[in-house]
Amino acid sequence: MEAYTEKLEHIFHQYLDNRAMNAPTQAIEAMLEFYHTIQILPEITDPEQDMLLFQYGVYDWNDTGDAFEFNITRQVESPDPKDDEYYQLSITLLYEPEEMKPVEAFSSWSADTADIPTWKQQILNSEGFQQAAKHQPYSFRVELDHT
Repeated sequence: MEAYTEKLEHIFHQYLDNRAMNAPTQAIEAMLEFYHTIQILPEITDPEQDMLLFQYGVYDWNDTGDAFEFNITRQVESPDPKDDEYYQLSITLLYEPEEMKPVEAFSSWSADTADIPTWKQQILNSEGFQQAAKHQPYSFRVELDHT
């Protein structure tokens, strides 16, 4: 599975190479394009095998200080039938929390809405998106996790 993980990570990074990530709309559009363009699983019989997650909130995951994180993730079921885990390909924009109006943490799965355009509209209408769109992120991360 390590070779698969490396291949998936390479595809994701190569797809995002040279893309600007200076605004939440850029991260959303990049992930939606990746989702619609790159087929990871050979066959999908359930929407939860390959879905998107949108989330934001103020976190301090590694004791480096709080950051407002604006994240969009593609979660894909492992192709190995013996592995009941998932791969998560993520784009996270990081903002200074002091710049943002306080907002409650929020998350939304694409599989919980009627379709991707409806899900995208939910993102654009969210308080976290509205706040993030007003500011410049100080950094961003592109990651692959195997849960």
